[in-house]
Amino acid sequence: MATPTELPYWANEYVTHLRAHRPEMYAEMVESGELEQQALSIQASAQAYYNQLFAHNKGQGENDATADFYAKGDVMREYILLPTEQDVPELYENMDGMAEEPEDAFEPGHLEFLKYLCEETFQPSAGSDAYKRPPVNS
Repeated sequence: MATPTELPYWANEYVTHLRAHRPEMYAEMVESGELEQQALSIQASAQAYYNQLFAHNKGQGENDATADFYAKGDVMREYILLPTEQDVPELYENMDGMAEEPEDAFEPGHLEFLKYLCEETFQPSAGSDAYKRPPVNS
C-alpha cells in the first residue's frame, strides 16, 4: 500500500482517521489488502462530492475560501469521520463498503406508533379547508 503521504488528499484523511479511531477495522483492511482500494474509492466519491459542494457554494455567492471551508467540512462528515469502534462496533462488518442493516428494523408496535403520529400530525385543524388525507388502512 502507498504510504498515507502518497495517497490523494481525501484518501489520506480517510486512512488517518481510520487508523486513529477504528484501529481494528484498519488492521483488518491492511491484513486483507483492501485498505488502499477502499481509500481510493473514498477519494473518488469524496472529491466528486467536494467539487459539487464547492460549485454550489460559489453559486450562492461565497468566496473561494468560504466555499472551500464549508465543502471540506461537509465531505469530512459524510465520507471521512466514521464513528469510533466503541460507538458503532458493527460498522462495515460485511466489508463491502456498506453498513449492515439490522434484521429487526422495527420493534413490535413501532409501525402502529408511526401510523398514530401520521394521523395526529396530518389532521387539519377545526374549521380548516385543508386537505384531509384518507385514513390509513390497517
